[in-house]
Amino acid sequence: MKKTLITIATTLGAIILVTTVTYAVGGTLTPSGTAGDDTQYSLNDIYTKLTEGTDGTEGTGAMTVPESVSASFRTLTEIYNSIPATLSIVASTTTVPVGINRATTTLTAIDADLVAGNIADGVTVFGVVGELTSGGIPQTNATSTIANDDGDIQAGVAMSYTYNGDGTVTDDVTGLVWQQDGAYMASSWSDAISYCNSLALDGGGWRLPNYRELTSVVDLGRRNPSINPIFTHMSNAYYWTSSTYLEDTSYAYYVSLASPIVGEATKSMFLYYAFCVR
Repeated sequence: MKKTLITIATTLGAIILVTTVTYAVGGTLTPSGTAGDDTQYSLNDIYTKLTEGTDGTEGTGAMTVPESVSASFRTLTEIYNSIPATLSIVASTTTVPVGINRATTTLTAIDADLVAGNIADGVTVFGVVGELTSGGIPQTNATSTIANDDGDIQAGVAMSYTYNGDGTVTDDVTGLVWQQDGAYMASSWSDAISYCNSLALDGGGWRLPNYRELTSVVDLGRRNPSINPIFTHMSNAYYWTSSTYLEDTSYAYYVSLASPIVGEATKSMFLYYAFCVR
């Protein structure tokens, strides 16, 4: 059949010129398959449908199926089916093909990184509720002796640690990763720095913590030593920081886990410990 695309009429005195432009219809563009299959056709399919064949009949490029899987074009179903590489599509009631009745399905994560500790606190990703509170200042866990003191207000984020199963511990508040074992006794401040820089634990990348970093793990709610017991072989003694004392650069700051206190000592001092971070 013929369809009129546009009609142009021009009047020239007593002469009327009528121009009609028509095009041939190759057939319907309805995708194959049943509703809900998420089928899709390529631009080549559509172009062939419009240009081939005679009036009222389909041409040789009839769209019986979408482009093949081996072609560069991908259907929505093919794209959707690639999701199980990282996620498991599980029906809530019965087995449902991917792409069909998606409202009745649930997503279950199988990605090892998709865990609560890697998602911001209170945020839900694929059904996993986040618990990560990284970015805050940890509480001191001090005991209250009077209203509105440190122990009463408990400012900051509650201390939280995760053992990584490889000799390292992640501080869930600051995001710092610590060496779990604090047993190394340095012969001097420079030895403490060298020890951490050369530590091969879990691929390396370690360093001696600065003043603020080391004090962030001090737990005033614990004694002997004042640190969470998730850390092993920690001593009731002094631990070096990498921070130099401004008034005398031959001195550096240390943190005591016995009292606990912070002070400064000559960098040549021995019997101080090194506890590494990255």
